[in-house]
Amino acid sequence: MGLTLDNLKSRVIRNLVGSGTGVRTIIHKPNEETKSDDGNIFSVVWNAGKGLAGFLFNVGKGILALIGFAWTKLWSLIVSTLVFLYNFNWNASDEDMNKQITQSFENLASVLGGTVGNALGWLACGMLPGLWIASFNPALGAYILKNVGEEALDEIAGHLAQAIRAIFRTTVTAGLIFAYVNVRKLWRESDDNFIKRLKQGGLLTDEQIKQKNAERNKPWSLALQTEALIKSIPITFIRNFVEQMLEESAEACIEAGYAVAAGADAFYAMQKLANASILGPIQAVEITFDRDDDNNPSNPGTGISGGGT
Repeated sequence: MGLTLDNLKSRVIRNLVGSGTGVRTIIHKPNEETKSDDGNIFSVVWNAGKGLAGFLFNVGKGILALIGFAWTKLWSLIVSTLVFLYNFNWNASDEDMNKQITQSFENLASVLGGTVGNALGWLACGMLPGLWIASFNPALGAYILKNVGEEALDEIAGHLAQAIRAIFRTTVTAGLIFAYVNVRKLWRESDDNFIKRLKQGGLLTDEQIKQKNAERNKPWSLALQTEALIKSIPITFIRNFVEQMLEESAEACIEAGYAVAAGADAFYAMQKLANASILGPIQAVEITFDRDDDNNPSNPGTGISGGGT
């Protein structure tokens, strides 16, 4: 049975489009003012918010694709955050808090400097010599550039991923500290105002005021409170038992979490490998619709050309 393309239902419908011409016409007026559905400010804000959320989502996907997601990395982030909060001095002065923020960015500068230095080293001592060799021996130069390029890409990508994690960690830490300092002002006045208020009272000497301020800024953290609670146990046997039990349980919990995360990573890696072995490598098929391409030898008269990679 023969098949005539002009009798296909899709071709009949196509010919009815555009008043029988088969040509779709899209009218776009770039200068026309775009209005929301109901014309109010809430729709404008809602649409802008959706656009921003989509942009941030795409940025997050790009970062995750670069640094690579793994359950072990997620568990490491959780552990480092809990350790930071456990040892954080919640009663530090504003000056000490600002010093922590400054020190975190100074440490970040070292990481960024190492990343840039690594890239410059591979470029100056790896890629440029390969290009120079390729100028008089193209075959040897291409071989060197291929090997050096692959190793350089792995090294630079590793340092770049480390830098991205450091930027994220430093930014989040500094942001939390900055937010805590500003929120704490609701119930805690600054050291300068505290000292000024005591001096205005006229009941304490300068040495007493200094001592009061030092007591006010006495370190307070969950780690210090736990240690003090353990030391307050009067019976040595029970104190040693509780101290060792807490230490070992915390270490065992961290190790168990890494074991679970590593198992999850291994499972998904094997699943991905199994899918690749069954379905084969991922391939892309490109279909180009071209009405004028009637002489395509692969599909004569269809106006469709295709290719695969």
